[in-house]
Amino acid sequence: MSFKDPSGSCGGGGGGGAIGGRDLGKLAPEEYIGKTKATGHMQDAVNLLLEYRPEQPLVFLARFQMMCGDLGPVEVSAYYIQSCGSVTNTSFEDNMVLAYHALKKGNDPVDVSMFQQLLHVLCEDVPSAPNAKLVNHLAPTNVPVSYAKFKHAVEVCLLYGDVISEGEDLFQSIDTANAGEVKSSVLVSALELAGTKASTPNVELVLQLRDALEQVKCDDGNSSISLAQFLETVAFAAFPLAFSSN
Repeated sequence: MSFKDPSGSCGGGGGGGAIGGRDLGKLAPEEYIGKTKATGHMQDAVNLLLEYRPEQPLVFLARFQMMCGDLGPVEVSAYYIQSCGSVTNTSFEDNMVLAYHALKKGNDPVDVSMFQQLLHVLCEDVPSAPNAKLVNHLAPTNVPVSYAKFKHAVEVCLLYGDVISEGEDLFQSIDTANAGEVKSSVLVSALELAGTKASTPNVELVLQLRDALEQVKCDDGNSSISLAQFLETVAFAAFPLAFSSN
């Protein structure tokens, strides 16, 4: 199937309003489908959908259409990773292999600069300062990128994305007026409540966030914090925890 080789075409026909000198609009339905090779393209999309069973099928199909264009190695690699939906998806391991090889040129090793670009794409929701720190830690210059290193880095970036998303959800659940900022004291109380409900891996992160905001509250009992400031605090708090098992 064509999706196994994302650097090639996806079975679609060329653009333009005519094929072989004939106006596409004047062709019979069957002839139109045959001339444009749309059947093969759609079959590839359906086969891919059924094989990987993504959690968001319409988003997955939209990304498949994007992959059929002239995408570079970084975009194709990101496509394979993001189409999984989450690390718990049964297709995750297969897609990691495809994503890794998308960055390779033949037998050459993965280019570190492209690897860094990929991680920046995967961490696009992480605030810029912790984003840069994270990528520099995961993909230091002049260090070979093995598959194990690649997979670990991707998993960490996806973890960060989940953490940032949960932090944003928590903030917005408090900021009911959409003011863009909330009282630090209220956020501390919300984190204390979240800590009692968090799963074991998240408890330490919640406690670190609470301690960081407690310090802000002690400095100024009436202080407020914006969403951007809170998410940056979340990202920096999560950084040491992401590598504590290494």
